[in-house]
Amino acid sequence: MVELHGWITLSESYEYGIETDNEKDNEEEIVAEIGKYIDDLDFQPDEVVLRYLNGTPHISISMYKNRITQEVENVFNLFQCVAEKAKGSYGLLYLYDTEDTDGKDNLFQVYVLARGAIKTTTDTFLSPLVPVVASMDWE
Repeated sequence: MVELHGWITLSESYEYGIETDNEKDNEEEIVAEIGKYIDDLDFQPDEVVLRYLNGTPHISISMYKNRITQEVENVFNLFQCVAEKAKGSYGLLYLYDTEDTDGKDNLFQVYVLARGAIKTTTDTFLSPLVPVVASMDWE
């Protein structure tokens, strides 16, 4: 089983809180381009959602699949697309894959998007899934 949960706050630049009219126009174009990219990938309804929250463009991701599918790969492609087109964007993607062959089948893997790059780390809150989540004696 594959479980994906994530979010991205879209931003053109790193300059948080300082925005010119030109940057706002560019951001609207970038958001529209990323929205079209999402539409073209043809996700199931509510799996990948682009919307504005309090005036800020935001992507929410929740997906459950039996295995790594093209749709799962497309989520990673979306993260890469955002990293390239909106370098000020930031977010997290949590992946749990019970069929992982690299010894991570009991761990959530975390993909961190910041400053136009994606880095991978291991989750420290819910991993290892057994015993942290799937145990009777959690403290």
